[in-house]
Amino acid sequence: MTKGTARLLTSLVGFGKSVPLENPTPDLPVLLAAAALSLAAGVLIGVLTRSPALAVGLGLVWSLVVENLLRGVANLINELEYVTNVLPGTAAGSMAGALGATAEGDGDGAPGVLTVLTGAESATLLIAYLVVFAVAAAFTMRRSDLA
Repeated sequence: MTKGTARLLTSLVGFGKSVPLENPTPDLPVLLAAAALSLAAGVLIGVLTRSPALAVGLGLVWSLVVENLLRGVANLINELEYVTNVLPGTAAGSMAGALGATAEGDGDGAPGVLTVLTGAESATLLIAYLVVFAVAAAFTMRRSDLA
């Protein structure tokens, strides 16, 4: 997918949601990195559960429910805040915030966009998650194929 195609697709989605078209997408490498992280996490869950439907359900529950609940509880329990700062959703949201997206706490900000980590910290954490998910999936799949 070219950068122009990505901009066109997100512009169409943004048009339906009344989003201004100033800069609808980050650069293509950022989009590919986010897609690779989601893909690696999905493959790992799929290999562990051996069920596509369960893998999709667990992935959605984790990203939409569990991380948000943990972030909410972290406001009450200070020690939990250190854990929530290194979750995949927080790292991805911080990367979006570092690239210039408006954080969700700032009036018209987008949901999920955070400014908890710096750009370098979030990029390092996202790369680490990508590597861990890919290696764990490959190791688990190889072990299950041998058994």
